[in-house]
Amino acid sequence: MDPDAADDEFCMTSLMHASENGHVDVVQLLLEAGAEKDLRDMDGRTALMAAAYDGHAQVVQLLLEAGAQKDLSDNLGNTALILAACSDHAPVVQLLLDARAQTDLINADGNTALVDAALNGHARVVQLFLEVDAQNDLCDGLTLAELLEATKVPRFSGETC
Repeated sequence: MDPDAADDEFCMTSLMHASENGHVDVVQLLLEAGAEKDLRDMDGRTALMAAAYDGHAQVVQLLLEAGAQKDLSDNLGNTALILAACSDHAPVVQLLLDARAQTDLINADGNTALVDAALNGHARVVQLFLEVDAQNDLCDGLTLAELLEATKVPRFSGETC
């Protein structure tokens, strides 16, 4: 059996399905069977992107440990980090930051992961980026401080709640 066979209209492999659904044991078995980690579906998404978008931290960790490329982007320019940030999955964002995923990559909307998190009001995710001193990129001419004020995301002061 070929673990990389795409079995549906979206060109998703078994590893992509297992990753998207958070099936840690299945992901582990597929990786041990030699499944290719960085194959893409019809939207250009990899298993890592699917797990990141759906917030499956254990799967993300397994894929990173197996050598999945963390900075690939899908057809819309979204990386695993951008997908996790815009979906408010702080534990996944932390894993990707710890793995040194690039924070300055932009998607088709011209946004970095930090900007997407701020635009969506994901305060904890924004704090994670500020803790690692991620580049405070501009969005539509706004500084990050102006963007945070406009979206009412509290600025990280270095204190914890």
